[in-house]
Amino acid sequence: MIVAMVVIGPALAGGQPYHEPNAVIINITEDDLNRMLRDLFHANGVSTIEGTKEQLSRGVSDFRYRADFSEPVLTLGDGGRARLDLEILQAELTIGSIERKLLKRRMRCENAGVTLDRKRPVDVTLDLHFAIEQDDLQIVPEVVRLAGTKGFRLHKPERCNNNPLPEFLMWWIGKGRLRNKVDKLDDVLLKKAKDGAASLNEDDGFLARHWRFDPGDLPGDHESVHLYPQSIDTSHHSLLIGLACSSPDPASSTGIVPEWVAARAARSFLGLSESFLNHALATAFRELDGKPREPSGGLRRLFRSDAVFALIPGLRGLDYRDALRLGFTFHGPPVIDFTSTDDDRAVIGIRLTDVEMTFWGADRWIGSVAVDAATVSVAPYFNRLGGISFDIVENDWRLSSRGIEFDEELLAATFQEMFFGEVFETRFEPVAEDGFAVGETRFDPRYFSLVGKHLVIGLTGL
Repeated sequence: MIVAMVVIGPALAGGQPYHEPNAVIINITEDDLNRMLRDLFHANGVSTIEGTKEQLSRGVSDFRYRADFSEPVLTLGDGGRARLDLEILQAELTIGSIERKLLKRRMRCENAGVTLDRKRPVDVTLDLHFAIEQDDLQIVPEVVRLAGTKGFRLHKPERCNNNPLPEFLMWWIGKGRLRNKVDKLDDVLLKKAKDGAASLNEDDGFLARHWRFDPGDLPGDHESVHLYPQSIDTSHHSLLIGLACSSPDPASSTGIVPEWVAARAARSFLGLSESFLNHALATAFRELDGKPREPSGGLRRLFRSDAVFALIPGLRGLDYRDALRLGFTFHGPPVIDFTSTDDDRAVIGIRLTDVEMTFWGADRWIGSVAVDAATVSVAPYFNRLGGISFDIVENDWRLSSRGIEFDEELLAATFQEMFFGEVFETRFEPVAEDGFAVGETRFDPRYFSLVGKHLVIGLTGL
């Protein structure tokens, strides 16, 4: 499996089915695909293949082979088709035993073989195509072609026993069978290619991608949100994959990638749609558990200090401050909004409404503060240290309270300062500093742009 994603969240009673054909768009250029291929090639030691087989066919046993290959080069065509070119640089094939009944006698020859000199490499071409099968992207090898097989040199057996004919004549008869094995080398390589593709397509293979939001701690029933490949385009010297998002079950319709993609296909990128992210957030935030819990981290230190009285004067005089508990309730999910600045920088906005923080002490409710409306917006950029940092574009909070006395203006300013501190810290500790790994290849986010309602993240392979 390649990019089959399952996000689990609480089901909304009476929720409507959701489907978006191009929720996520992945584009990997031919150059970056070749970089990934080379990294995979070296990491898995496939520059050399070798093996043995006790019984190759009737009368042919103790088969051993080894071949060294050049780095592969992938060329994309139309309709999801591709061609993989490489060379067999050096090869050695040995047949430990060849037995054959002739003139009522069973002759036996040992250690016949085939070698390929480095001075005469053999060109190998593998035709393949990318396909979507069972909501997954698959690599399907089709045919292997060899050119220049005259470079293979046949070696007569080291010894033969019980032969009724002269050795040179027996070799003339036997080498036909050996030549036949060389002629079928394309079948051997095709099988190897199919085995390799199968391992890539498996759940634990190179192409496997699994994301799962664990709903184990959430109440109620849960619905699945599926993200899966629905369209492939290889006509722009890149592998372009359009991923659809559906809930509760995958839809079978065929998606068409947006027109704007072609103009950007010369660079690798990841495109995320605004509606997909909002649907995933809404799914994850429905009916979140708001049970009161003991403050932790920075909040715990705040409530243990006298500074909390400036924010919440109503806590003064309470004799159970050590037993204070907090509960957070999201009556509505955060909403993401993609916009851009006057100089065309992409901006990610997050709006919060009706988020309530309740205070409990001695097993009773004592008050609450609500975020009536909050808008925070950031402009992401590539940090020279690596990874992603953010500039603040908007940071506005409006609060209200009930129960005990709160200093709403000071609390709002505190939330603004906390958000500013988190964003400012990314200048020195960028997000995704190690980039995004695809197999053995790392991609760094280099630029961010807004196209329609897709946030496009430019990627550079390293």
